Amino acid sequence: MKKITLLTAALLVGLTAFAETKITYSFDNDVAGTTAITPPAANTSILTANGGTAGVVSYAGNDMTSNCLKMYTGGVKNLTGVLNLNSFPSNATDYSVIWKEYLSVASEAKFGVLLRGNNPSQDANTGYAPGIMEGYYVMAYINSQLQLAGRIYKTSAAAGLTRLDPWNSSVYTISSIGTPTWLKATVSGVSPVTISIACSTDSVAWNTLLSFNDASATPYTSGSTQLVWGIAAQTNDYRLDNITYYSSSVPTGVEATKTSPVVVSEEYYTLTGEKISHSLNDLRGLYILRQHLSDGTVQSSKVLLK
Repeated sequence: MKKITLLTAALLVGLTAFAETKITYSFDNDVAGTTAITPPAANTSILTANGGTAGVVSYAGNDMTSNCLKMYTGGVKNLTGVLNLNSFPSNATDYSVIWKEYLSVASEAKFGVLLRGNNPSQDANTGYAPGIMEGYYVMAYINSQLQLAGRIYKTSAAAGLTRLDPWNSSVYTISSIGTPTWLKATVSGVSPVTISIACSTDSVAWNTLLSFNDASATPYTSGSTQLVWGIAAQTNDYRLDNITYYSSSVPTGVEATKTSPVVVSEEYYTLTGEKISHSLNDLRGLYILRQHLSDGTVQSSKVLLK
């Protein structure tokens, strides 16, 4: 049986071309604790001047028990924590970030991802919070009634946070604490740049909360990804799992942004998502390969088995 992996290259099958990048923080290989640690998880970092804290915990959600990332405190400025996702490409262009989120208490929560980030502010005198990059900040805002809405901001060292959207986000009601909600932030294009946020109850069917086109003369065109939480909210009692970078293309030099972790386990799935539980020896055709790496990340790719 010959296996051809398509993670970092395109392969023509008939007239169809496949090329994609998918990188996941599953936290499965991180040690779960009960306090914040430095770094909070493998291949993450928080600028010391920021002051935000986080760590990996074991959390029993209504659907399963798994390792999740917990934010303990916001940062020293605007109660805002900023965490770098160092496994994700630093030159990303058109991509989505998907994450699974649990609320542990019914309280206001502000959390999201900064897309196409560059030029981080390094101290309390520039930007909205130390360490936050200039880019598009896509926030999931949840109030104490468990109502979820989207917000979209542009960040800069000079102006801090500038809200872009017209305050007309759709509202989704989370059924209960401990029930997972999936969020997806997407950025694409250059003139204009389209930024959106969507939510899901199963990570399959998505409801768009908000979309905005930035047609300004100073768009952000590529960069890194950060987690940003707090934004003056007093409570950060939520858990994050399976934070995933997805792009239908492979950024130039993406391999150079990663370390060289070891594959510790592999799983195969059909294109419809069914896990293969029997021997692979007799399989032929196109499948999804999911690899768990020693640094805690998970990579998925399309493979052709012959």
